[in-house]
Amino acid sequence: MEYDKIRELLNKYFEGDTALEEEAILRNYFSEEEALHPDFIFAREFFLHWTESRQVEYKDSHHDKKNIAIKKRNRLGWLAIAASVCLLVIAVLFWPVQQQTVYAYINGQPITDKEVALAEMEKALEQVSQGLNRGTSELKRISKFEEIEGRIFKRE
Repeated sequence: MEYDKIRELLNKYFEGDTALEEEAILRNYFSEEEALHPDFIFAREFFLHWTESRQVEYKDSHHDKKNIAIKKRNRLGWLAIAASVCLLVIAVLFWPVQQQTVYAYINGQPITDKEVALAEMEKALEQVSQGLNRGTSELKRISKFEEIEGRIFKRE
């Protein structure tokens, strides 16, 4: 008898002619009955699925939209921070480094201190000047010779 009643209710259910009470009878039957007739196994899976899906709680969609907006705002903030860090790294890596000005090379060593380079230049010019002064001392002798020659030959 129970087999025939459940079969009739299932036929009505799939045709869309059952009342809510009859659907409740089917749900109770398939959720409690352990030893089912092999013809009803497909229906048990069907009703258990709908029973489980009713137990799932759905969140408020407005609340979800707020969460999504907050997550997007957070992502945008992190994206801005990451972009700033990237720009900073690029600026540090590619910014032209101010090199010290080399004023002179002495014995292959660069001199970056202006005062030291000036002092070394003065030493070098003093040495050149001393060499030139040696040559002028010889010129003094020649000028004396010309003076004496001018007295002797008075060319006036």
